[in-house]
Amino acid sequence: MTKQELINNIKTAFKGVKLEDGIGLKAGNAIDDYATSEEFEKAQQEDEKDNWETIPFEDICNYESAFSFTDAKGMRFLMPQYMIADLLGKELNFEPLWKLEQLNDGSKQFELFNIEQIRVVIHFIEYVLERDSDGYDYEMNKRCGVNDDYNKLLQQEHIDKIQNTKVLLEWREFLNEKQLELEEQLTCPNGEMGIKIGHMMNKSNIGMTLNSIAFLDINDNDRVLELGHGNCGHLDKVLGAGHNVRYCGLEISETMFDEAKQQESDWAEFQLYDGEHIPYEDEYFDKVFTVNTIYFWKNPIEMLKEIQRILKFNGVCVLAYANKDFMKKLVFVGDKFELYDQERITNLIAQSSLKLVDTKELSEQVKSKTGELVNRTYTMVKIRK
Repeated sequence: MTKQELINNIKTAFKGVKLEDGIGLKAGNAIDDYATSEEFEKAQQEDEKDNWETIPFEDICNYESAFSFTDAKGMRFLMPQYMIADLLGKELNFEPLWKLEQLNDGSKQFELFNIEQIRVVIHFIEYVLERDSDGYDYEMNKRCGVNDDYNKLLQQEHIDKIQNTKVLLEWREFLNEKQLELEEQLTCPNGEMGIKIGHMMNKSNIGMTLNSIAFLDINDNDRVLELGHGNCGHLDKVLGAGHNVRYCGLEISETMFDEAKQQESDWAEFQLYDGEHIPYEDEYFDKVFTVNTIYFWKNPIEMLKEIQRILKFNGVCVLAYANKDFMKKLVFVGDKFELYDQERITNLIAQSSLKLVDTKELSEQVKSKTGELVNRTYTMVKIRK
């Protein structure tokens, strides 16, 4: 990765980050100077809060002590300009990796960094370690007559030494922890973070959800079941699809269950379930749908049997999922996800008594966590009892 590519990646990963009510550069410096409350408030007022790219590099260099006294919001706001200052050759009054080496000092200053931001910090660390070690000149050694096999061995030893540097290993472990945490939340949202994840999922999945509802062809008086309703921000769309439509939602997440229950309706009910057994009697529902849950089914064949059991004769189920080629590129997709393409979903349905009657493959632009628009391809399959 070139220096300019790394700078561009830093700007992308931290795009839109604001200081909010965090401790900025001048406020952090004021704390270090034992400032009075009036002086601290003045420093807070003078701090840039909206656009970290406008922070002068001179301030980054002169107020280095602020990085020891800022909080998590301040660190997330200041770190990108700190890294860019070093990459552009500005004379910092401290080593470029000084603060990053304090990841595990107990201050939790980096706890708000998201996966994309942690990744770009790791790339920055790799770049600095390689640059400051003067690199390994394979071609020069080759010209000096170093045996090719030995030259490759020395080059690999140089790479291994950098890759096993303590600061790099710690940040990679931090990335792994964040990825596992996000994967767990996407599987079963929980707590305050789970509520935020629920809102994020509703917003990012609303296109898939609305198209799935339309694909169901809901009729008047239908009983509709949804598996994995999240915060159910789309309830009105289901109930509005026909007259006297009744909605039942099942969820494994208590947090999402509590969020969905806040939507009071005489035509809707919500239940917790174990993700495997549908707690309704045989032939109870006219329609069933689920969006982006199939990745987490513990036993897909048994779940299809359950869907078949609770569907009325000629009842319909719509399964919606993002395609494997798209999903495998996402940084948070790990071992808890079972990914599907058209061939795999067709083979799965063929092992049940349900009949595949229609398929739609669509694409849409959705915002990634870095604010960029990405093209997501997804599939909806309609199966009938």
